[in-house]
Amino acid sequence: MVFGVNHFDLYGAIVQQVGGALNTARLYRRATEGRRLAEEADRMKSRFLSTISHELRTPLSLVVGLSAMMMRASDEGDTPLPDATQKDIERIHTYSQHLGGLIGDVIDLATSQAGQLHLNNAYVDMGQALRMVAESGGQLAADKGLAREADLPESGPMGMG
Repeated sequence: MVFGVNHFDLYGAIVQQVGGALNTARLYRRATEGRRLAEEADRMKSRFLSTISHELRTPLSLVVGLSAMMMRASDEGDTPLPDATQKDIERIHTYSQHLGGLIGDVIDLATSQAGQLHLNNAYVDMGQALRMVAESGGQLAADKGLAREADLPESGPMGMG
C-alpha cells in the first residue's frame, strides 16, 4: 500500500489495523489447522485401539476357552493332570480372563471417546470377583515362595455395578 504524506496519523492507524487483522487471520488459520490435525490424530488413535483390541480378543478367547476345557476335563476325567500342570492351566485361565478384561476396558475407552459408550447396570457377585482377585494374588505369592490365604464366601454379597 502506498500513502501520501497528507494525514499521516490516519494512514498509520489504517496500517496498524490492517496489520492486526492479517496477524489475527494468520493465527486463526494456524489454530484451525492445529485443531484439525489433533482431531485426525485422535480418530486414528481410536481406530488403532479398537482394531488392536479386537484382534487381540479373538485369540485370547480361544486361550480362555481351551484352558477352561482342560480344567473341566481334568476334574471330570479318569486321569487328572499333575498338580503342577493343573495349577499352570488355572494360572493361564485366570490371567487370560484378566487380560480379556483389560482389552474390554481399552475397547470401552475407544468407544467412550467416540461418544458411543453405553453402560449397563447389572448385579455383580462380589464374592466371585474377590475370589478371582485372591486367586491371582495367591498365584503371584506362590511364584515368590510366599504363603497366602483368603477366606471368601462361595457367592455374594451382590452389588449393582
